[in-house]
Formats: sequence, C-alpha cells, structure tokens
Amino acid sequence: MRQSAKFTVSLGYAVMLLACAAHLLLALLLPVPRLPWSMLPLILHGIGVQLAFPTLTLLLLDRFPHHRGGISSVQAFASLMLCSFVAGVMSPLLSASMLHLALGASALTLAGVLAWWWYHCVTRRPLERPLADTGTAAMQAEIAEPR
Repeated sequence: MRQSAKFTVSLGYAVMLLACAAHLLLALLLPVPRLPWSMLPLILHGIGVQLAFPTLTLLLLDRFPHHRGGISSVQAFASLMLCSFVAGVMSPLLSASMLHLALGASALTLAGVLAWWWYHCVTRRPLERPLADTGTAAMQAEIAEPR
C-alpha cells in the first residue's frame, strides 16, 4: 500500500522521538554506557532518519522542479556542513556523558520536528490571492504533495 509524504516523514520523526525518549531514559538509568543497551536508541534513531530523509529530499527537489541539479548540490553542501558541525563541534562537547549526548540528540530532533511542522503548515496555507491559471495551481499542489 502506498503512503503519503506526510505519513512517511511523520512516521520517521515519531520513530526518532521514540529513540530520543529511549536514549534519555537509558542515560538516566545507566550513567555508564553498556552494550547493547546504549546502542539501541542510536539504531532506532537511524531507522527514523532513513524513513524521513529520502522523502524530505524529494520534497525539497520538487519545490524547485526546474533547478533540481543546483538544489541537489545546495542540499548536499548544507547537509555536509551540518554533519561536519555536529561531528566536529557538538559531539566532542556533548560526549562527556550519555545524558548530554541524549539531550543534544533530542534538541536536534525536536528542531527537525518543528521544521517539518512549520513546512507542513506553510504548504497547506491557502493562497492569499487566486492564481491566474489553473495549471499553476495544479503544479503548486503537486509540489506540496507529489504523487
């Protein structure tokens, strides 16, 4: 059965939030990391990311259908810069304890959830003035929710 983009991304973020809750709980219960328990939330978080990010990437590309190559390059650059910042700056700062790492991951996940919620609100907002031709309206609807 085929699911909508909203469902897929929302499911991904729900899994990531569940992983964050598990990570925070384990950080409070086990101050010293223990295998395999300390790795399970990371695996669950990875599953959530893999559910959400392919659809998010396609939604981004669909926002600019005539500039997909350039947008793909900008998206890859922004993703690499963010990953570099997280791995090079945030991770060393937060790795002092499992609780700090769990709080940092939860904060970044919540930022992603809020961005998704904002995007969904913006793309569902009715247009302030009607579009001149119906072809543009159909294209906007397709961009907001590709088939």
